[in-house]
Amino acid sequence: GNTIYFSDSSYKHTRSQNRQELLDGAPRGRLFKYNLISKKLDVLICGLHFPNGVQINRSKQSEDQVFVVETVRFRVLVVNTSIGPLISSCSEYGSLYQSLRSNSSNNDIRILLDKAPGVLDNIRYVKSKDKQS
Repeated sequence: GNTIYFSDSSYKHTRSQNRQELLDGAPRGRLFKYNLISKKLDVLICGLHFPNGVQINRSKQSEDQVFVVETVRFRVLVVNTSIGPLISSCSEYGSLYQSLRSNSSNNDIRILLDKAPGVLDNIRYVKSKDKQS
């Protein structure tokens, strides 16, 4: 594809200060979308809690989705990337919070996994092996 998705765990702290960011737990993370053709960079979502992993959904039905790990919240989000930037505000009650709160009618962002039984660190697509008899 012509698009790269990546996250920034904090707009306040650098990666060398990630321990402070983890302990603080504030929603300072962002999800970016970069178009290789137009060279345009968009912030799709802000207000993520230490995002630490992005993976494109490789399902044929869901090519416009990415999975995003929120380490501090122990959860994985599914983000519909075809809708464009979801930024109303980058405050604590900004775009992510507003979208999840009003998610009754849309599927722009939804929680795929909540309260994981451990600290989530990155996410990757693994091809399953077909079972044949």
